[in-house]
Amino acid sequence: MKIDDKKIQNSIKQGVRFLKRNQNLNGSICLNNDKTWDIWDTVHAIIALNEISNNKNTIDKAINHIKNSQRSDYSFFISSLYNKNQYCMETTPLCAYTLEYNNDNVEKIIDFIFKKQKSDGSWDSGIPEIYQKYQNFPSVTGQVVRTLLKLNIKNSKVERAIDWLDKKQLKDGSWGSFFVYYDTPFYPMHVILESYKLMNMENSKKYRRAINYIKRVQNKDGSWYLDRKKREKPSKEHRTSLALYCLLISPLDEDKSTIDKGIKWLLKSQKTDGSWAGGTFVGWPGKKEDIYATSTSILCMKKYLDKKF
Repeated sequence: MKIDDKKIQNSIKQGVRFLKRNQNLNGSICLNNDKTWDIWDTVHAIIALNEISNNKNTIDKAINHIKNSQRSDYSFFISSLYNKNQYCMETTPLCAYTLEYNNDNVEKIIDFIFKKQKSDGSWDSGIPEIYQKYQNFPSVTGQVVRTLLKLNIKNSKVERAIDWLDKKQLKDGSWGSFFVYYDTPFYPMHVILESYKLMNMENSKKYRRAINYIKRVQNKDGSWYLDRKKREKPSKEHRTSLALYCLLISPLDEDKSTIDKGIKWLLKSQKTDGSWAGGTFVGWPGKKEDIYATSTSILCMKKYLDKKF
């Protein structure tokens, strides 16, 4: 059954209203004005709002909050609470892309990013609390590469990073998962596959192997979850939105039925306040993921409307 465009448009409007209702006086967009993750949540909300018209006032306030939270070395952390020994190499490129999209100069941020690149082409997260073994989990390098390519920066350093990502793909088509990176393989996949798309690699065997993995593990009801251990974790809604985002980056006709099922499930799971439940960030008690999950779900709905199968 064809999905009614009006239902999707209404879903987007409700989601946008939820994000706007959660904007704080300082411009941040986060639940209960919680400053421990306010930059991370705000930048994801801005990215979603940038895709929907008539949100300039909300975006401008949020951008000012991001700019006011920039560190002296031009990097960003997940939080506006300053700590001189921390930066986040997933938050920093997201902020760079968001600021450049809204006409700010990001040259010094890009310089910082390249200074932190390792000799093998990858980047570490920059957050000391993360286990050393997982400092350079593939999502970190994927976040950086995706931003650089979106900013039309393509050079030997970016190509070296792509080579590193190529080598890290597992036999099943994913790049693995780890609990402090949202405990789902769809989290690294959504940034890596978009990087591949921006490198015109969407017809490569590696890309299609990843897509086939996502299609293979979809639940019968249209959602994605892959529950492995009993602990607080991001929700089925959050994981489904990340999986759908992967499929919507560069869908083929053969992906349509999988995507349709996912979109229908996501529409049904939207809450009456316009949000999608994000669950809890693993290892961070009380950190709810509703802003991030709602932002990604809005992007999925918008991408679905814009695609022609």
